[in-house]
Amino acid sequence: MALFPALLLFVTVLTLAGALIAVLLFGPTPQHRDSALGWVYRFLTGTLVNALHAVALRVLGQRVLGALAAAGRYFFYERNPFLMAFYLSLITAGVVIYLGWTHPYLSPAHQPRLMSPVHWYLSPVAILATFASFFTACLSNPGYINQRNVRRYLQAYKYDGLIFPPRLCDTCKIPKPARSKHCNLCGVCVSRHDHHCPWINNCVGGGNLRWFYLFILCSGALCLYGAWQTSVLAVRLVSARRLFTLTRPHPLTGRMTPLGLGDVAAIMLYHDAPMLLLGFFLLLVGLLQMAFLLYSFSYSLSNSTTNESIKRDGLEYMFQQLGHITIRSPMRMGDLAPEFADIDLAAVSMPPIEAGPEDITTQVKLYDSVVALHVQAPDAAEDAEGPAPAPAPAPAPAPVREDLPKGSPHTKAASARPNTKPGAGLRHRKNPPPQEDLYPIHITRYNTLEVALVNRYDLGSWWANIKSSLFPPLP
Repeated sequence: MALFPALLLFVTVLTLAGALIAVLLFGPTPQHRDSALGWVYRFLTGTLVNALHAVALRVLGQRVLGALAAAGRYFFYERNPFLMAFYLSLITAGVVIYLGWTHPYLSPAHQPRLMSPVHWYLSPVAILATFASFFTACLSNPGYINQRNVRRYLQAYKYDGLIFPPRLCDTCKIPKPARSKHCNLCGVCVSRHDHHCPWINNCVGGGNLRWFYLFILCSGALCLYGAWQTSVLAVRLVSARRLFTLTRPHPLTGRMTPLGLGDVAAIMLYHDAPMLLLGFFLLLVGLLQMAFLLYSFSYSLSNSTTNESIKRDGLEYMFQQLGHITIRSPMRMGDLAPEFADIDLAAVSMPPIEAGPEDITTQVKLYDSVVALHVQAPDAAEDAEGPAPAPAPAPAPAPVREDLPKGSPHTKAASARPNTKPGAGLRHRKNPPPQEDLYPIHITRYNTLEVALVNRYDLGSWWANIKSSLFPPLP
């Protein structure tokens, strides 16, 4: 019975660790930003970090805190193999415990036979497949873009003009192809960039997304497979040892009574604690990995990426704050870099959505909701109806009453100016605007390529989207 406090502590630590990983993975995503996960993420990474920094500065001093901050920047903001080595150590320790305490029960020579001998041979294959998929994901090329191959990557995808307008990478000094992103950790632009994964110490992009999915699938399946084996073995060991038929004297009456569930669990933990604790750990990690795989794979169903979802969410936030979006693009590729002046910008760009001389209303799909956006073409309306009327003068501030004492709330209210900032009052709006309260998008017709918050890379078929995501048209 003394093992129960240790078991409870172990289960609590694993549960809290899994919850922390879930918060760090899903908290900053657009879908959970306004949920409880997002609130906990902001508290852990903002409020709590600032409070700990203030306490550490007072206790440790600036020099020690600076050294710790430098180590933190290396571990969290620079490319390093720390988490990759940690994963290898973790999975190696799990394999050692499995081979020492669980796998022997699967031997064909073990009596009584608890499971089919097939699992004796299948388990090492699953372990080797997980290691192979891990190193493949670590060493695969996600689609690095450089001076030599940037021309080929410019042909892979076309600029949509909104989240991917033609622009120059400030670090690499080359045009950024559509759907690419410069990774600050790797120091290079990556084609069809999804995210940088510290567990494999590599970017996840168009070139290795399928290998990343395979690694998560193999690792999660291995964990759930080991947890299933543990549960089956535990039930059959209890039956083989006939633990529920054993009796012991009752501490109060002295009469012989059958063992209870707690007694049986204590006996099992005494004999097979490493196997049982490993099985619980594998169950928790396996479920978390499968949830992350399904979450990541959901982007492939629409031929999108994590990076593109964040960009669209940023544009939506900008739209709600400012009340308009203005997109400008260069007239020629040579405006970005003279050595690429021979590339036809129209050939690597999607056709623009033209706005007519009158105001039009377009319904666009934004995540899972449909909102109506009022599309307005100021220069087109000016051509059709003449010069635009001059803006109405701002209302003059109310006169300050001299008979009131200085600092009086009546004085402040009388002298307060109306909030005429675009998008005022929209900062706390979470739901899409209703049909009668449309936000205007002011289109700058000067080389504008896109005016709607839509995913123009969606091929319309989930099978075509998955095929394009896993096997993209890379040069």
